[in-house]
Amino acid sequence: MARGRPSFIDPNAGDPLVYVDQVQYGLLDSLYRIPANDILRMVFIGAADATTRWGLGHADGVISIVTVRGG
Repeated sequence: MARGRPSFIDPNAGDPLVYVDQVQYGLLDSLYRIPANDILRMVFIGAADATTRWGLGHADGVISIVTVRGG
């Protein structure tokens, strides 16, 4: 979200989706539910690459997390 919120109506607009072990996990606030000790790798994937991997609906990118169990 480099330029601020794109929508005053949708508070989640402009936030990337979170994927854990290649499965959609939630919105940005879902990161609080993942224990830090479980995270092996965390990467931001831009909109173009996220759309290629997971299809439409990823205009704000994806935070992809690989856990110790999934890695």
